[in-house]
Amino acid sequence: MQNSMEILCKIRNIYHAIGNIERQLQEAHGICLNEGSLLACLDTHGKCTAGQIAQMLDLSASNTSKIIASMEKKGLVGRLQGDSDKRRMFFSLTPAGLDLLKSLSGQTEQAKQVLQEIKEL
Repeated sequence: MQNSMEILCKIRNIYHAIGNIERQLQEAHGICLNEGSLLACLDTHGKCTAGQIAQMLDLSASNTSKIIASMEKKGLVGRLQGDSDKRRMFFSLTPAGLDLLKSLSGQTEQAKQVLQEIKEL
């Protein structure tokens, strides 16, 4: 059985590995982990409301709005009006967002390694 110090050191190592992945995402693609998660969410679920995105990514409404605004500014996410209710907004990937998502395969491999470390705890 592992002692508390070993467990805390492993958690610290995982935390550092996640930080490294986020830095690499920022340097290589200009996005943070939450922005990458937004791209993956929209790729999986298609167009979504901000509320749906917040729920799926487990983020506050405020944080979700900031991430969506950042991604819109970068041209990676587009805003669509609802068909029946024009006040309702939906968000979806732009072609540039889809291209960026496809180019993230190297970072997702590193993320898989971090997840494997977590499983071994």
